[in-house]
Order: sequence, then structure tokens, then C-alpha cells
Amino acid sequence: MAQGLGAETAYTWRHLCADNSSGNISIACAVAAPDVCPPGEYYGAILSIDAAGVASETGSYGCTGGATAAAAPAGGNAGATGTTAPPVVIVVTAADFQRLVIPPSTIRLDTGGNTLRTAHTNIYANAGVKMLNTTVLGQPVRVRAIPIEYIWDYGDGTTRRTWKPGEAIGGDPFDVETETSHQFEETGSFPINLTTVYTGQFSVNGGPWIPIDGVARVSSAPESMEVWKTKRYLVAEDCIANPEAIGCTDG
Repeated sequence: MAQGLGAETAYTWRHLCADNSSGNISIACAVAAPDVCPPGEYYGAILSIDAAGVASETGSYGCTGGATAAAAPAGGNAGATGTTAPPVVIVVTAADFQRLVIPPSTIRLDTGGNTLRTAHTNIYANAGVKMLNTTVLGQPVRVRAIPIEYIWDYGDGTTRRTWKPGEAIGGDPFDVETETSHQFEETGSFPINLTTVYTGQFSVNGGPWIPIDGVARVSSAPESMEVWKTKRYLVAEDCIANPEAIGCTDG
């Protein structure tokens, strides 16, 4: 039950975007709420505190003003004792990190999307650190997403995890084994999919980088690989001498 606003009543603030355990501001809540307060302040609900220390919401809201909430409630006691608003601590949680739009890695096919059955085929990711910018409670926040793992699905029933993105091969890339190459055992058209696993860090207003708990997984646009096989024949004539000889026609 709300207490009376008498001379013994003090007022303080409750963070609207704080969790109940640590009082830290949730970035997800903060970016969803209207940016109604000047930089360095936060929007909060006003609590009345009676002589026994019991806090009750007054139904009034406002910005901290960087000082006390003594004169906050309309019709309240302007001379009441105020409590200085606690400092705002901005955190980026694992859930916040996973909701951010992190640009995906790009799948690269060193043989141009064609290969032969059982040949080593170099497939790699064009990946790197992603920098994201946002504003929370008037404070600039930077998020750094760092790729740490690559989960490949080759479309032929096999999957693989690598800790390096791989790279292009100089010269002729055909049948060259690399740290990220793959051998297809059957012919056909296979969709290749990639999920990049990112760990994160964040910095508030140019401050130090702080680790983010948890990881984010980002899927890339798939690429298609055409896998062919070769046939060998012994022939006695070339195609000039016999245009219908084996290998001389499209059939």
C-alpha cells in the first residue's frame, strides 16, 4: 500500500530498464524505450520511502536530473529528503548480443562452383571482425563481434567444424588439400551452408572493451557445388578424322 507523502517521506528512483538482481541497465530494454532524457540521465519510476524504509511507487515518472527526486511527485512534499540516483551501469547480455544484426560471412568456392568426385575442393569463408554501433541512454555503445568457429554443412550428409576461415589457393586450385577443403564422394548438385560463431565485446562511450557472456551464431547465404565424374576411353581416331568418335559429340 502506498504511504502518505508527509514530511517524513523520502523519494528515490527505480530504473525502468534495470534487472532486479544487479540494477544494471539492459541494453535491449533501453534501446526499445523512448530516448526521453538528456545524456547522463535515465528515465525512472519514483518511489516513496516511509520511515520504516518501505518503498512504494507513487505513479510518477521522470528523468533523474543527475540529483535527487525530492521534488518529483506532483502534489508531494517539496521539502522531503531526497536520495541521489545510483549511477547507470550499461551492460550487453548474451541475449542482447544474439539480437544484434551481425553481417554474415561469405562462402567462397575456389573452383568456381564445379569440381570432380573425390577431388580435394577448397571451400573457405570470407570472414572478419564486425563492428556495430548503437546508443543506449544517450551513451554511444560499440559492439565488436569476433568470429571464433565455422560450422560447415556440405549438403552431402557431412558436416565439419573449423577454427580458421581458410583462404584462396594461388595458381591452379584443383585437387589441392587445405585446412578447409572437402571431398565429395558422389556426383550431383550440393547446397553448401555455413554458420559462423561469434564471441563479443562492448565499449561504452569510448571506454575499455568488456567481454559479453555467450556467443552469437550467424548463418551465411548458401552456395551450390556441382560435382562431376570423368570417363576414360581408348580411341584410335581424332575428331577431325571421325567427327562421330567417342568424345567428339555432345552426347
